[in-house]
Amino acid sequence: MTPMSWILLTFLVISVVSPSSAQSAELSTTYSPDSLLVVAHSKITGRLSVSQVHDDVELLVYAMHHAYGGRDFIPADLLQKATVSLKSWAETRSGVITPNELCREIDHSLLMIPDGHLIAFFNGQFCSKERKVLFQSGKVGSNISIKRNQTWDFIVKKSTKAAIPVFSIHRFPGLEDPGWKGFEKKLDEIMTQRPFAMIIDLRGAHGGGDAMARIIARKLYGQDFPSQVEAIVRSETPETLALWLNSFRRKPGTTRAELTEYEAKFLHAKSGQIPSERKILFPLVRAIDVKKLYSQNVFVLTDRECVSTCEYLVEYLKDHPAVTTVGENTGGLIHFGNVCPLVLPHSGITVQIPTQYRMYRDQRFLERQGYEPKSRVIPGTDALKIVLKLINKTPR
Repeated sequence: MTPMSWILLTFLVISVVSPSSAQSAELSTTYSPDSLLVVAHSKITGRLSVSQVHDDVELLVYAMHHAYGGRDFIPADLLQKATVSLKSWAETRSGVITPNELCREIDHSLLMIPDGHLIAFFNGQFCSKERKVLFQSGKVGSNISIKRNQTWDFIVKKSTKAAIPVFSIHRFPGLEDPGWKGFEKKLDEIMTQRPFAMIIDLRGAHGGGDAMARIIARKLYGQDFPSQVEAIVRSETPETLALWLNSFRRKPGTTRAELTEYEAKFLHAKSGQIPSERKILFPLVRAIDVKKLYSQNVFVLTDRECVSTCEYLVEYLKDHPAVTTVGENTGGLIHFGNVCPLVLPHSGITVQIPTQYRMYRDQRFLERQGYEPKSRVIPGTDALKIVLKLINKTPR
């Protein structure tokens, strides 16, 4: 498996409409939403001309300013600094350049922007050493389940107090995914039994959709749970919808009716018939009924590989009095998401473009920082062993 394969959508090398290098100097007049639409497969070579590099860079800059969902939520000077840096580098190139060199420079520029989902890949690999450092493995032990190809697993660990049920979660696909089969039933069964303690192992878990994370939280709260999430703001510019249209065209199982509907939405966006963004508001839960809470001990194991939707579950459970997070900070891929790939036509470099932003009422910004655990574990120590020792010392 290639690094970060959980976050990189798998696409064939594809091409988008690209203007000539002579035309691309006038970015605002050269590019349009149609420039981002996939039109054909491109023959990718290991050597790029100056004009090809220029075209790929200009197309990416256009997408960053018009399709990127975080463009209005990061400091404007950072987006400008990143794009100017990349364009300046491209303008000073001469001779032949390799896709790896270009990808490295693209990723260096993207790292100026505090968005953990905004990443450049080439051949499924990270392009810069700095990016690899950001996505190092966790240091508080591996997930208890070795069945990494499964969405979830259930294991019972023995302690001197009792048998401790452990739910292992590796990923968060949509509710319709068969990988969740039996999960809710097993969770309900264990909660009904009310064991002295329960463990949810999220070490190494990654993203997807947050529907199951919300279901888990609601079961443990026994009611709607408190959340500081104010809104999800989704970009719906014609440029963003062009990237999504590419994704729908490539997605297995997309029906003709679904594709027609999205094509119509793209055309409506181009003609100004729909707003450039859609805000999904979250209700404010002001108080919880403590009598409805699941009151037995719940320990949640976290590490820096717990990212995106995994972090949302940690966030939702943060205010539950019976829940204790143990381990190290989560990875900090929190505020941006709903990614679409932009494949640059000449180099074949894939840039993952987030198309939405997650807003909080308390103005928190934890990108690349993550959520701190309530109980921090020394690096090199297994968080599960620490929890089992803690359970043994806890009065019943």
